[in-house]
Amino acid sequence: MSFATDLDSSDGQAVYVPAGVAYPLPPGGGLWRLRSGAMRLDCPQQEGENLVKGLALPGDLLGIEALCPNGLPAQLRALTACRLQPVALADDAASSALLLQALSQSQRQQRDFAQLRTGPVGERIKALLLMLTRGETTPEACTLPALREMAALIDSAHETISRVISSMLRLDLLQDRRPTSVRVNRQALHGFRPTPSMSSSNAAALLGVRKRAVHELL
Repeated sequence: MSFATDLDSSDGQAVYVPAGVAYPLPPGGGLWRLRSGAMRLDCPQQEGENLVKGLALPGDLLGIEALCPNGLPAQLRALTACRLQPVALADDAASSALLLQALSQSQRQQRDFAQLRTGPVGERIKALLLMLTRGETTPEACTLPALREMAALIDSAHETISRVISSMLRLDLLQDRRPTSVRVNRQALHGFRPTPSMSSSNAAALLGVRKRAVHELL
């Protein structure tokens, strides 16, 4: 698959990667910065599906393995439409500064990924929405990855994710839901504590209510 490119006077040639498309960085492919969008970082496997290992957000460096001898590049997958730009390694001082930035970035990505993979599904989806809107102070339109992409990232079924998002819409934490975007009320969402029933089907939730009612009568 070919990727659209455009010449940017500040950082050289930008690359545009459509949502849902894998973008492999070849060994020695240089260093890139994600200017917009969100990308999934995968660890390539010889057999079976790639292992998900992180989430890259705007401002993050990509291909940081290029700073290390014999580094193996991660497989990148665009969760939303992305714009990448190459980063020049001018001299040793610039490389050292980028290496320090990459170290700090790696620590943040590890914390982010732990939030996306632990705890109830509602908490994981909340964490993802806050990450995708990081830096925003007012309700802003957030480009959403496809349900299957979110499911792979947070390790959950896409039906469960759909139920949680629907519950958040009913609670007005999310607004103006469209096929590929939603407005996120970060302030309200940040203080919200999801309940297990948010990820349950209506039938399962109703069954739980009935069981509690019967238990109280006994």
